Amino acid sequence: MILKENILVGIISYKIRDKDHVYIGGLIIKPEFQKQGLGKQVMEKLLEELKDYKELDLVVHPENFSAIKLYKSLGFIEKSRLENHYGDGEPRLLLVLER
Repeated sequence: MILKENILVGIISYKIRDKDHVYIGGLIIKPEFQKQGLGKQVMEKLLEELKDYKELDLVVHPENFSAIKLYKSLGFIEKSRLENHYGDGEPRLLLVLER
């Protein structure tokens, strides 16, 4: 849960795949709280928390330009494009942070 002044403003989730790999499953900030730097703050805190893992990855829609910009600013690079990744007919980009 992501709280701002005791108000739920978003969520972030991740799954430890193995001793070296973590998958970040989602970062969602309610629209009315976006563009305030909360996503970056939460991601920086999460990356610090997961600093001992060698590889972190996530998927993002290729048209989610603000999320892609955020992730790339934190060191993630585009590894591949996944067509119909969730079975919804939409592509996703696989972004990876390797340490």
